[in-house]
Amino acid sequence: EALAAVLPQIPEIVASAMSAIDPEEIDREVEEALREARPHLRRADRARVHREVRRAVAEARVRAVRGQAEAARAIAAARPQIALAMREAERARHVSMAHGADGMARGAESMERGAREMEEAARHLRSDPAYRERQIARARARGETVTHEQLIEAAGEMQEGAQGMRDGAREMREAAEQMRRGGSD
Repeated sequence: EALAAVLPQIPEIVASAMSAIDPEEIDREVEEALREARPHLRRADRARVHREVRRAVAEARVRAVRGQAEAARAIAAARPQIALAMREAERARHVSMAHGADGMARGAESMERGAREMEEAARHLRSDPAYRERQIARARARGETVTHEQLIEAAGEMQEGAQGMRDGAREMREAAEQMRRGGSD
């Protein structure tokens, strides 16, 4: 009974082993299993099991070779699609980098514009008492107190801030140029 139940499963067991183990290892394991089973089998059954195992091993090897050949053919057939997908991905990366570079360049220009406006406001605060008076009146309307001296001091800080914005804009332009070159340096 046990033999009748095991014999039909031998091809599947061997095929499974073939995919996971080296063929010489399979031969060694089969020989070991047959040696261990020998005392428990009648002579006629031993021969039958031995033949079935050898047939299953040969069949599994053929299936493994066919499977490898089919896998190789499938990979070869997929190569054009893989190459196309890689080209499309590279093209999309270039487009994305170009859009990113354009956005960074626009951001740099906006920072430059902000720096110019800040410098202009700082210049007015330093040199134009009427402008400072208007700023003092606006602050008073908000419930704040500001002096001419504080506004002149703020003008110096604004000048530093404008320079920081210009430095940031320069760095953004450099990064944008690097992106346009594809991210390589």
